[in-house]
Amino acid sequence: MILPRGITGFLDSGAPIPTRSDFAAFLQLGHAAAQAVGCDVSGGLDRTHVVTPNFHAVTFAQRELVSVLICNTRYPFVAAVEHLSGTCRLEFRVIPETIAGLAEQSGFRVLSKSVLELPPDDQAISALAAAEVEQIQYWRPKRIGDIIYNFWD
Repeated sequence: MILPRGITGFLDSGAPIPTRSDFAAFLQLGHAAAQAVGCDVSGGLDRTHVVTPNFHAVTFAQRELVSVLICNTRYPFVAAVEHLSGTCRLEFRVIPETIAGLAEQSGFRVLSKSVLELPPDDQAISALAAAEVEQIQYWRPKRIGDIIYNFWD
């Protein structure tokens, strides 16, 4: 996977700012997903105007299926994680097919656990801005998912 410029939330000085993911559409997806699997949304986290983390989140009340659905603030890339804890390491989960289908129908790109856990290589970061590469060199993420969904400041 070649990561698109701006995915980290960092940009070169003076660079055009990529569009933002639509939090309202993401929250709507969260409610539709919860209804489809028979649980409730217990919280939504809009990270549009903050630095860290660089993703929105919807938390589900029934933790057996998906605990948290996250979406990058710049690109409509969604993933599932175990929970949002006090640590900066996300535990990626497989998104149930029902939720993945709803996400794709709503214009979101579902990122699989296997892709998110791949180590980043030169090809994956080849389209990123210099400021993003600098952050990657500083933070040293071990997985592509740690670049797409990060707590960097």
